[in-house]
Amino acid sequence: MTSNLEVLLGPPGTGKTTALLQRLESELSGDTSPEDVAFVSFTRAAREEVLARVGRRFDIDGKDFPWLRTIHGTAFRLLNLAPDRVLDGRHWSEFGRAHGYRFTAVGWTNMEDPLGSAPRQTTDDLLRATYEWGRNRGLDVETTLARAPARVVAGSFRRFVSRYVSFKRDKRVVDFNDMLEEALARGLRPDVKVAFVDEAQDLSPLQVRAVQAWFGHCRQVYVAGDDDQAIYGFQGADPGWLLALSRAHPTTVLAQSYRVPATVHALAMQLVARNQNRIRKTYTPRQVGGSVDYLPLEAALSQVDGASPTFVLVRNRCFLEGVAEQLQAAGVAYVVEGGGAANPLGPQLLAAVRSARAVAYGWNVQADDLQAMLEFIPSNGASLLPRGVKARAAQLDGELAPSVIKNLLQGGTLLSVAAAEGPLGMLKRLDGATRRYLEAIHARHGSLVEPKVRLTTIHGSKGREADTVVLVPEMTRATYMEHLDQRHGGAEAENRVAYVGATRAKERLIIAGATRPLAYRYPRVTGAWSQTLGATGST
Repeated sequence: MTSNLEVLLGPPGTGKTTALLQRLESELSGDTSPEDVAFVSFTRAAREEVLARVGRRFDIDGKDFPWLRTIHGTAFRLLNLAPDRVLDGRHWSEFGRAHGYRFTAVGWTNMEDPLGSAPRQTTDDLLRATYEWGRNRGLDVETTLARAPARVVAGSFRRFVSRYVSFKRDKRVVDFNDMLEEALARGLRPDVKVAFVDEAQDLSPLQVRAVQAWFGHCRQVYVAGDDDQAIYGFQGADPGWLLALSRAHPTTVLAQSYRVPATVHALAMQLVARNQNRIRKTYTPRQVGGSVDYLPLEAALSQVDGASPTFVLVRNRCFLEGVAEQLQAAGVAYVVEGGGAANPLGPQLLAAVRSARAVAYGWNVQADDLQAMLEFIPSNGASLLPRGVKARAAQLDGELAPSVIKNLLQGGTLLSVAAAEGPLGMLKRLDGATRRYLEAIHARHGSLVEPKVRLTTIHGSKGREADTVVLVPEMTRATYMEHLDQRHGGAEAENRVAYVGATRAKERLIIAGATRPLAYRYPRVTGAWSQTLGATGST
């Protein structure tokens, strides 16, 4: 890499993205244009956050930054690939059917979603995860078998690899690692002067090779991350590159958290203090107490009232189903991110509910929301809608005034139904279970509210925050066995995952009690630790 390199170490909530944008602003104030800047991140969520903040801060459309992308998205652009050339969830389903493999489906359809976030519940999931782990670390099949943390049957693994390679060749598709390897082989790189590399602790050796090849010529490189938040080791990621850079180049430590309160911070420090292989750094909490509670799972979920931004975080996606069932029965409005449980409040239904509420109360309506609402209203047989209204609505865009809606719906009885029965009465095509759930939400909150509760994995919450966080400690057997595998740093890896989960909380952290033996053991915050470390935060 270039000698003009700065490392930024940003523990949770210390404003790492803000610090990067300040450096970007400094670069743009000179002779650097947006086209001269690469800003790559590990995940699509991180990219979208930076895109949004770039737009607000600089009043520049994200499209003006052609190299503000994920690492895989950068390779995709360099290779000038068509989207249908990239292997996605449909291909995995087809591959599984062809060879009798049973994969846990989550629907990877976006080229910038890392496959490493895929679940590992079945034996075949482990075959896939092991292969990705080896490729991310640049290992051949036999070396992968010898070194991989997951235990797989050698013959089954070799057959899987052979079949997978043949499948991609026959379908003329490439996966994420293929894109990186091909871009490296062809010597392709973005034509930029300045590069920002975010979430560096989660890069695999293959991704590090790509970043070094792409940006080694740049006049300035900024590398940001936090080794304590390295949680993609199961995918082959290695924080070693970030550690090495921090020893060889000027390094700025962002010490003050603007998110994590003192009591939550104290627990987080207990978690990360279990690890030996880390950079010791000063890290201080917000000067508010916050709270950490330890409750049985059912009692923990009963604290989720839907009134404030909340995460319910699981270690493995399969544990979301039971959580969703309890919240749905309680009438709490929630959404599931990334699959793993029923998600009755999907984007289309949420848009329909927004529109129905606006129409019923005489508010302005977004055209897209109105179009979604009309899909839940029968066109024939109920006289609710005038003829051709859906076709006319499809031609509208932007925000629509109540008078526009009234004129559009004249000739039908929908507005009368809205006045008599309210928003839910308009949505005649709702199935019974969904209608009962929406009615329970209305009864609990007095209206049809937007969901403030997000159900996802700890990995899915990376880089985000919520007022309240509920951590569910259960693990699948495969994850638990890796947790016990000291040869591959399993215990330290799980401590980092727990640390990331805890530090999403801005106010209250709830640790749910384990209901089975296979679970992560969270420590309890002691009074002495809270008073001593919670105040100073030095680690």
